Amino acid sequence: MSGKSVEQLMARGFELIDDCDFQAAVRIGTQLRKMRHTSAFEILALAHAGMGKTEKAVKILEAGVQKAPTVWVLWQLLGNYRSDLGRHEQAHEAYARALTCPQVNESSVRLNISISLGRQGRYAEALEALDRVRDQDLLLRADSQRMWVLNAQHRYDEVITLGQRCLEDAEGEADPELRAALEARLGQAYWEGHQDRDRALAHAWNALRYCRDDESALWLIREVENRISPKAKYYRLLVEGDWDQTDDEGREMGCIVSFGVVAESPEQALEYVRRFEEATYNMAQRLRIDECDEIEPSPDRPCGVYVVGEYYGLPRGSDE
Repeated sequence: MSGKSVEQLMARGFELIDDCDFQAAVRIGTQLRKMRHTSAFEILALAHAGMGKTEKAVKILEAGVQKAPTVWVLWQLLGNYRSDLGRHEQAHEAYARALTCPQVNESSVRLNISISLGRQGRYAEALEALDRVRDQDLLLRADSQRMWVLNAQHRYDEVITLGQRCLEDAEGEADPELRAALEARLGQAYWEGHQDRDRALAHAWNALRYCRDDESALWLIREVENRISPKAKYYRLLVEGDWDQTDDEGREMGCIVSFGVVAESPEQALEYVRRFEEATYNMAQRLRIDECDEIEPSPDRPCGVYVVGEYYGLPRGSDE
């Protein structure tokens, strides 16, 4: 295939990753691997990690860096996934190799080094790594990580000062996950540092409006409300609702979405879901339980939403 065709295939692979179509991305990555293009390892690793197969992603990248030892992004991604698996020393070995590669984005690697150090509780070193992030495009992400580290050190007033500035700087930021992280970390500082319930909840809900499955924001809401019940159970719900819109053929649309909720009953679980949908300005209306599985008793876990799935649209009244 021509170089242009390879570039098109690469672009399609990363587009599929962004769309979370991981099986299709694997097919693209496999094609690229047959063509001996190094992007195959990155696409295949991202796809397998997206499917929850982080161990497989690590093995793919370990093979990749043997074939292409000067490609810094493969070493960085290998470090990231090793860190995700708790193999921090091996992660740092990969990051060190990344820093020796030509054309390396040192700021990107330093940011990921900080994340791994923070997970290890090596907070002073994590902050030092952030001080070496120079890339303007990564400064806001570095500040988000800095807020995480400062929260872990109980330096809440510093988080609040930094977070307020970051939210102003983020006005033009297009990445909703980054904006959600800033909101959630600021909310955590207000709660843990000052027991400011109103501000903590306001920032948590703001985070979920940017990224509906932000785990830190969901945790913060449950933590602040602290609704413990000896009758609580963990439910997995499949919830059906209506959308105030039509498809290309003019048919009224419905939707299906899954939730993991701790509550005293399925009815109470649905109320938590309704509150979530209303607070995050999503379009689902007239929500009702399609399926409900009682997973386990959860008397020691705060009630509330734990897991938020993706919407799946379908014509209203469809049996699919």
